[in-house]
Amino acid sequence: MKQVLKEHQFLFGLTVFLSLIYAIASVLIAKILQRVTDTALSGDFEAFKQVILFSVGYLVFIGLGFFTYTYVSKLFTNKLIKSYRQKIFHGVFQQNYQDFTKNNTADYLSILTNDMKMVEENFLAPLLGTILFGFIFVIALIMLFIISPLITVCLIISVLFMFLVPSIFGKLLQKKQNRVSQALERFTKQTKDLLAGFEVIKTFNRLAFSAQQFEKENEDATQAKLDSDKLMAVNESLSSVLGMFSQFVVIFVSSYLVIKGEFTMGGTIALIQLSGQFVSPLLTIMTNVPKMKGIQPVIAKLDVYAMSQALEGKGTLKPVMTQEMKLENVSFAYDPEKPILSNIDLTLEKGKKYVIMGKSGCGKSTLTKLISGYYDHYEGDIHYDGQELKELDQQQLGQVVATIHQDIYMFDTTIKNNLCLYQDFSDAAIKEALANSGAHQFIAEQAEGIDSMVGENGAKLSGGQRQRLAVARALIQKTPVLIIDEGTSAIDKKTAYDIESKLFNIKDLTLITITHQTNADLLKEYDEIIYMEHGNIIEKGHFNELMANQSAFYQSLGID
Repeated sequence: MKQVLKEHQFLFGLTVFLSLIYAIASVLIAKILQRVTDTALSGDFEAFKQVILFSVGYLVFIGLGFFTYTYVSKLFTNKLIKSYRQKIFHGVFQQNYQDFTKNNTADYLSILTNDMKMVEENFLAPLLGTILFGFIFVIALIMLFIISPLITVCLIISVLFMFLVPSIFGKLLQKKQNRVSQALERFTKQTKDLLAGFEVIKTFNRLAFSAQQFEKENEDATQAKLDSDKLMAVNESLSSVLGMFSQFVVIFVSSYLVIKGEFTMGGTIALIQLSGQFVSPLLTIMTNVPKMKGIQPVIAKLDVYAMSQALEGKGTLKPVMTQEMKLENVSFAYDPEKPILSNIDLTLEKGKKYVIMGKSGCGKSTLTKLISGYYDHYEGDIHYDGQELKELDQQQLGQVVATIHQDIYMFDTTIKNNLCLYQDFSDAAIKEALANSGAHQFIAEQAEGIDSMVGENGAKLSGGQRQRLAVARALIQKTPVLIIDEGTSAIDKKTAYDIESKLFNIKDLTLITITHQTNADLLKEYDEIIYMEHGNIIEKGHFNELMANQSAFYQSLGID
């Protein structure tokens, strides 16, 4: 938050300056009221008319000043929130896969919506309000001393009790607002999950259960907000009562002095006006301080993402793959007690084609994720052309390795945007990628061709069409390494064979395919088959070699 405030320090400074101008102007109204009252009581009609004309002009000035202050303060707030949200979004995507998946995507959604709203309402608005009313408070205090030091001292004594309010409610509000943030996160997560599972819920007739789950989280979120609001109401009520008491003190003391003839009625009117401008700002400040303290845990959570530099990878070297990728004694585990990969030794040469096979859960996908930089807490060494993976700039690794995942995600935009990911590619490059993936055929049948919308997560496309488009999306990037993690599983065997056959013909492409397919004609095209069991590479070699050995790979094919 401090970093964002510094970036908008000009607008912040301008807002503070306008706050000061408006505060001075609003406090001086007390002197105008004093002048109007005393002039009226004196019976000088001409002087009274001049005071009235001056007052009207002064009110116009006040109105314009308040409009300017309000506009600039809202401009500052909007720009700061926009910048803060952008930094948080950037920070989220600076994480590696391992850190990103520690939270549900709904948590990030809640941070960017619910938490940002809380920051605006419980930090920025109170901050600007405290600055404005702080100026009014100080200037009113000075004016009070000028008019009547005695009454000012009485007023100060009476408001000392108000300073107890923030100390009483500050920490309690902090806990309450943090609970609101957590409840809204759970609510957003549950709602997102239910909406994403619409088809399953309808298919298995689980609407009643889903409604029950939604109602529970909705109730928790509402109750958390209500608990916070109740405490806030107590805080504001107590502050208001103490404020009114202070104003009564001013009225009683000044009225007593008028009765004794030691004070004018105009002075009394001015004191009443100033006491309001002394007490009301103090009430606002006493209300705002607990709010700003209470929101600090939420801001601290947001700052973790906003300070994106702290989340970026430590590697600085530019990744290249011109010779080979080498894994030496690599082991990995999500849970230290349950190893996924054990002592992997593997060399992948540039331009060669590899297929990784084995039963589900043997570590095939985890191995390719390590190669792609998803995780950095592995043991052993992974080298790209002799450079350790951990020392490489993770942001640039995507220029070397592209992956076609089994679970394909499509953005709710056009086919072209999903293909190019909003990058500029030539028509020839687009045509080549679509042809090599076989996607050109179904695109030609679309009413708007490549500019057709795909719907939410590609809902308007079939599974095979989505996978063809995913293959084209990876091919158009022309990375030296392409990983296909069951990326052709939803395509018919002939199309899958055609796609992979075309990939074999890309000379400088290092292809790493994960598959369960046992098409002998296709497997023979790979330079090396890597067969895995229980997180270990059991054997590797060309298809003909492994078949001749009649060992683990041969047996996995179920050949008698």
